[in-house]
Amino acid sequence: AFSATLLFWLVYLARSVAGSPARALLNEQVPGPARAALLSVGSLMTYAGFASGSAVLGGIAEQVSVGAAWGVAGAALVLSGLVYGRLGQLVGAE
Repeated sequence: AFSATLLFWLVYLARSVAGSPARALLNEQVPGPARAALLSVGSLMTYAGFASGSAVLGGIAEQVSVGAAWGVAGAALVLSGLVYGRLGQLVGAE
């Protein structure tokens, strides 16, 4: 349990650190009113993802096992990383 908690903390820390350059770029490139709306929508989607992920993974942990829930979470993380990597390549090619 300690290693899972440590890994979760490290992922959250990395997410926070990686978000700083994105926020700086957003502040530089997007005008004030649109920036506020974009930040609000981004925050809403983040918390909606947290809530839905918690509900789904909690159900899996309760019905199957905690290990299965971690496995599903890991698979979702890898899949989303692949999707974002591919999107980055597509955007970079333009």
